Amino acid sequence: MLLCVGFHFLSPYAMSVFVALREKALLFRVQLLDHGGPNLFDTWRIADLDLSLMPNRLVRNGYTVPVQLADCATRQWQRPSVQEWVTHDRPTR
Repeated sequence: MLLCVGFHFLSPYAMSVFVALREKALLFRVQLLDHGGPNLFDTWRIADLDLSLMPNRLVRNGYTVPVQLADCATRQWQRPSVQEWVTHDRPTR
């Protein structure tokens, strides 16, 4: 099976490397949230949204991610400021 990434296709070996790197990235994100708080630091920062973009994309496309990350991604996506950014009118190309 080949995975299409943009205009490139990944071989089975490259796909296994890709999956392993994705898992490492997810585990690293879980470690960043180990303190149990809703944000990376004491207050919300743009880094919280940045941290949640990749897990949110995986969740929305049916991939399984650690519950802690899925909850964080959902929480960040529901922020009014993020929703304003997502729904902001953009010029057509």
